[in-house]
Amino acid sequence: MNKLKIKINKIYYYIFGEKFFKKINFEWHKYPSRYNVIQDTIFRKKYKSYLEIGCFDDEVFSKIEIENKVGVDPEKGGTIRDTSDNFFKFNKIKFYRWTSPLPSGEKRYKEFLIFFE
Repeated sequence: MNKLKIKINKIYYYIFGEKFFKKINFEWHKYPSRYNVIQDTIFRKKYKSYLEIGCFDDEVFSKIEIENKVGVDPEKGGTIRDTSDNFFKFNKIKFYRWTSPLPSGEKRYKEFLIFFE
C-alpha cells in the first residue's frame, strides 16, 4: 500500500470508524455467569436433556447437571466429534435453537444452547 492510500484509509477510519475513546468498564462479577443462567433455566423449566453445540473446552458443558446431555464440537470437548451441520442433518429430534451472530453481524450457527425433551 502506498503512502497516499494509507493516509486515505486513516482519514476514512477517523470519519466513519468506531468511536470508542473511553474504556467501557463492566463489573461482570455483579451478573450471573453463563453457567448459572443455563443451570437455573434447566431447574426452573424442569428440562431432562441438554445439548450444547460448540462446547470446545467444556467450560460450561462439564458443569451442567442434568439427566441427559450431549455436546457437539468438531475439535475437542463435548461427547460427539462432528460439525453442527452434520449433527442436525442426521439427527431426527426436533430442537429449540438459540443462535448468536458472528461479530460481523452475519447470522450463522456459531453457538447453540439447545434444550430438548
